[in-house]
Amino acid sequence: MKTIKYAGLFLFTAIVLSSCQKVVQVDVPEGETLLVVDAWINDLPGTQTVRLTTTVPVFDPNRTPTANGATVILTDLSNGKQYTFNQNIGTGNYEFTPATGDTLAVETHQYQLSIAWQGNSYSALSTLNRTTTIDTVGYDQVKDFASGELEGYAVWLFGKDIPGPKRDYYWIKSYRNGVLYNQSNVINISEDAGGGESTDGLCFIPPVAYFTVLPFDKPLQVNDTYTAEVHSLNKESYEYLYQMYTQINNSQAGLFATTPENLRTNIKPVGNAPRAVGWFNMAKVSSKSFSVQDYSYETVFPFYYCP
Repeated sequence: MKTIKYAGLFLFTAIVLSSCQKVVQVDVPEGETLLVVDAWINDLPGTQTVRLTTTVPVFDPNRTPTANGATVILTDLSNGKQYTFNQNIGTGNYEFTPATGDTLAVETHQYQLSIAWQGNSYSALSTLNRTTTIDTVGYDQVKDFASGELEGYAVWLFGKDIPGPKRDYYWIKSYRNGVLYNQSNVINISEDAGGGESTDGLCFIPPVAYFTVLPFDKPLQVNDTYTAEVHSLNKESYEYLYQMYTQINNSQAGLFATTPENLRTNIKPVGNAPRAVGWFNMAKVSSKSFSVQDYSYETVFPFYYCP
């Protein structure tokens, strides 16, 4: 009898709980379709790319649509030179390959990106600022917490911010065997040496010099080639990347998470064109590569120092 009684109670509870369930259909407006511009142009040799796509509804499972048939022109407002970016057919990439000796990106020059697409025009401005260099790198052993076994190497960056007369902004990118570390937690940007005005002209400091160089769960291995690139930014581009980093990693902040917001943009519609999103920046880049060797802990700078 007890078994029957408990089984009946379970059945009754299941019926009550199931009767409380209600499917709520949430109608999410699709919103307008906007042009998305991804234009981070620099002075490195090789092909430069401006990527054009469009926005999609939140729950659309398809790939991001490309914006085809656009006209993309980069103008050096300091000397009047123009560079036409042609679409790589089948992609949203618009490309320009500088000829040998061509000065596509010149320090201190101001540039205008002009885009015409589907009868609308857009414009953006960016000044190419100076950059600094990475002097050398040091490796710190990454060991398994439980076993103590060596898992690989993390990286220290040793380099200095350029002193005055104005603040400098940098985006430090890390590559392993030519592949960019593109995780959201390694968007490694810096104002001066990492602390703003108080660190003008000093060596890069952590976390810029260490913790955000590469993810510790993806350490370097012996014979890997590590490359550091230091891209110059203007103040607005730094603030855009800082906002993007904050929004992408917002969920990790828990109680201290900031209010979600739309990213800013410097892509301006011309006339009655609808708004666009995205960013345009011109950068001067310095880079340095190193081959990871099986150094002992004592010989690879297992601590931060200023050269």
